[in-house]
Amino acid sequence: MASIKAFIRTEKKNKTTKVRFRLRDGMSIDLYIPSKIEINPDHWDNKKECVKAKVVIAPCLRNEIDTSVREFKNIISLAYKKLIEANDTITSKKLLLYIDKVKLPGKYINAKGEETMNERLTFFEVYDKFIAESKCSPHRKQVYLT
Repeated sequence: MASIKAFIRTEKKNKTTKVRFRLRDGMSIDLYIPSKIEINPDHWDNKKECVKAKVVIAPCLRNEIDTSVREFKNIISLAYKKLIEANDTITSKKLLLYIDKVKLPGKYINAKGEETMNERLTFFEVYDKFIAESKCSPHRKQVYLT
């Protein structure tokens, strides 16, 4: 059974830092996942993995941070299960890709409406690919670039 722990790592006081997550499954899997959840290190309880109970902050902010941590843990768990079901090698990069796919599923749908594991290309990436693969003279390619 995989375990997911939320923690912060900082040496500076009174500066916000991002919450990080650690996914462990047995002896072979030990991955670190960064998040965009920010908190003051003085307000974080490492043992309970949430905002300290006696810290004076707005209740809505406390609730937002705690909810975000729980939701991100669920997303990591879901992405990890999908990675195992796909029978794929488990690396941080692939796990981050699956997490992004769980959070933003529309980002990974191609023009045919099929789900892919590759991000959609931007307009300029498609344009560069067109120029590289087109069967035309070098002068024409230069005109396209201009």
